[in-house]
Amino acid sequence: MKLSSRDRFRAIARLLALDDPEAKELLSAQIARIPETTAAATPSPPPLPSAAPEAKRAYFERFFNEQGLPESWIDAALGPFNAVEHAELTQPYLDLALAALPESSARARSSSSTTGWPPSSADSWTPPPSNSGELRKPA
Repeated sequence: MKLSSRDRFRAIARLLALDDPEAKELLSAQIARIPETTAAATPSPPPLPSAAPEAKRAYFERFFNEQGLPESWIDAALGPFNAVEHAELTQPYLDLALAALPESSARARSSSSTTGWPPSSADSWTPPPSNSGELRKPA
């Protein structure tokens, strides 16, 4: 099975989040595979996770301050930025992002407490055994 470039970057992102010793070498090889035309159109190398506090701050500032940042870059960066292995580093940024939401969004957030979605961080959510894609709370 042939993996797309996006899938390879996602796999490498997980390896980086897990601090795999070969991940940086794999990343370098994958970046070298990007055609020059694609690389020139991308604002920076593909976003990948780092447990360094400075890296988290730099990504967060880009999310909020860089005008014209491609949605595809943001989409690719959010998952690795929020890697569960880095929860202690990213929690303060989640708090800042939620505080920056407009008032109308805050009302929508407060209504989620009655619907149960999204789950609170204290809840433990797991996929059902049927692998149907639905999320449910364990009994």
